[in-house]
Amino acid sequence: MASYSLAYKPSVRRDLERLPKDARTRLIARCRALADEPLPRQARRVVGAPGAHRVRVGDYRIVYEIDPTEQHVRVVRIRHRKDAYRGL
Repeated sequence: MASYSLAYKPSVRRDLERLPKDARTRLIARCRALADEPLPRQARRVVGAPGAHRVRVGDYRIVYEIDPTEQHVRVVRIRHRKDAYRGL
């Protein structure tokens, strides 16, 4: 499978800065892996947000969108599971 391009919404940088360093490194590595495999087995659709998927990384969730025609993955937010779906 061809590699997808990866982009982050500007607010994701703020989301990452608020997290502990060890969690931050795991989450960044997982985001980079989404470029190679945008729909891993662990990915689930987000109910109520068409086109959005999520991947679990410990207590955190990566919410992202996929554009298969452009081969593009856009990370929308990275937050703790209790806050990940508010306002989607």
